[in-house]
Amino acid sequence: QYAGKADGTGEPLWSSRSHLEIEKAARAAGVPYLNSYEALHSPLAGSPRYRYYYAGDMHFNGSGNALWAAAHVNFLLDKRNNLLP
Repeated sequence: QYAGKADGTGEPLWSSRSHLEIEKAARAAGVPYLNSYEALHSPLAGSPRYRYYYAGDMHFNGSGNALWAAAHVNFLLDKRNNLLP
């Protein structure tokens, strides 16, 4: 999703537009939204796929799932989102 080639180089294969549209709708509704594409962009962009994905698969491996989980925990715990007591 973040690069065109398996080694982490090249233009992204997919657009982040869908995430931006959902974020816009959430903002209009006054609800918090985790843009997971942007939350994971920094560690994933430019890194070889094998680092965070299973070989030949679009699913995260253990390292990728750890990034995914950390992004969600940070979002849930962020007091600005007012999601937890």
